[in-house]
Amino acid sequence: MAFSSLWLQIDGLIGSNGILPLRDHLDQIAGTAEGNPFWDAPTLFWWWPTDTALHVGCGLGCALSIALIAGFPIEGPVLLGLWALYLSLSHAGQVFLGFQWDTLLLETLAVCTLIARWHPRSPREPSVLGMWVLRLLLFKLMLGSGLVKLTSGDPTWWDGTALSYHYWTQPLPNPLSWWMHHAPMGWHKLETWATLIIEIPLPFLIFAGRTGRVIAFIGFSLVLAMLFFTGNYGFFQILSMVLVFSLLDDGQLRWLQRRVLRPKPPEPPWIRDSRTVLIGSLAMVWVGLSLPMQYGRTWSYQDLDEAHLDAVRTIYPFRSINAYGLFANMTEDRPEIRIEGSDDGEHWEPYVFRYKPGPPERRPPFIPGYMPRLDWQMWFAAMSSCGRSAWVQQLMARLQDNEPAVLGLIANNPFPEQGPRFIRAQLNLYPFTDSGPDWWRVSQAEQPYCRVVER
Repeated sequence: MAFSSLWLQIDGLIGSNGILPLRDHLDQIAGTAEGNPFWDAPTLFWWWPTDTALHVGCGLGCALSIALIAGFPIEGPVLLGLWALYLSLSHAGQVFLGFQWDTLLLETLAVCTLIARWHPRSPREPSVLGMWVLRLLLFKLMLGSGLVKLTSGDPTWWDGTALSYHYWTQPLPNPLSWWMHHAPMGWHKLETWATLIIEIPLPFLIFAGRTGRVIAFIGFSLVLAMLFFTGNYGFFQILSMVLVFSLLDDGQLRWLQRRVLRPKPPEPPWIRDSRTVLIGSLAMVWVGLSLPMQYGRTWSYQDLDEAHLDAVRTIYPFRSINAYGLFANMTEDRPEIRIEGSDDGEHWEPYVFRYKPGPPERRPPFIPGYMPRLDWQMWFAAMSSCGRSAWVQQLMARLQDNEPAVLGLIANNPFPEQGPRFIRAQLNLYPFTDSGPDWWRVSQAEQPYCRVVER
């Protein structure tokens, strides 16, 4: 899902005629790097920064993914290849690949190498230590997401009203979001407190034996299911459920087995012991570096000493030991950017995006597994300013030029013959309606977002 959905959008996002061309990005890094620019942005595209390379990277990622799905028995090298490809694309993607589930995917790929088979005689039984690192990753994800909600200082998490705002202010609502938004306030408070309970005390049940892990499995599954059915978050919930399933053992998952696995001869003791030492050493490094990363995300990086800050700065570009904190601050309104073009400077025609709110009568989409990265990033841009989101001006310039790669990311082109003479970006507020045929109630008062640009 990650590779294929990106493949469909990559020309318009970071292709040579896209919003943020890859080659320009790498040239900028090379011009400001103090040493080897590879360590600032570890990506394979340093050696081949072309549109063809981007398509090869996405295609190869899909092929390796299919190999895992098909049951390729030596998973270690495949996982390592997927990690290298997705890390390369993450740096190439710039703001469009900076979401927490992108880093979660990279960290999951890295951790799963500890339970993978690396040669034909590897045992089918995964390393116990490796499985515990996988569970610790889930522990970090859930607990970190809960703690930042309380340490952020957002009053809506403390008074229980956070989820009364969530359904209509989240980046890409779906049709069920409208209905959930209109639930009674008592229900919103109940689900807010339930979310905090599931994300803060419940992760500790991972260490409470088989029964505790089953209870944690049920709780985590509930909160992820709510996110999945009431919003559009790409592959985030599906990836998280992969981690959640690590809480169950073979006996509890026997109903999922399609065939009886034939046991293989045990490994020689020296191979088993060497593997245990290696995985244990890597696990200690992972835990040791995860602690300052998550501490800084939850409280403050300024509280870390210089040695820990240096360690964080060193590992950060590889995006494989991360900190998590979803929905730390709940937005309480919904500004939307409307990009409009005009030939005379008086009559303006809007560019309609495929997935983010636009025409008030259009039903919000339900696109499970697909990550529309431009529409998502427009939500973040609306929370900032045009000056701090310079890529929006790049988007406007590409639309004014009628660039086909970028227009492929948009639902309409109101100027098919040639781009508009004038283009601008305005802000409107978009709350849900209370009833009626429309889904959104668009505020009439517009605020300028980006100045009018004349060609």
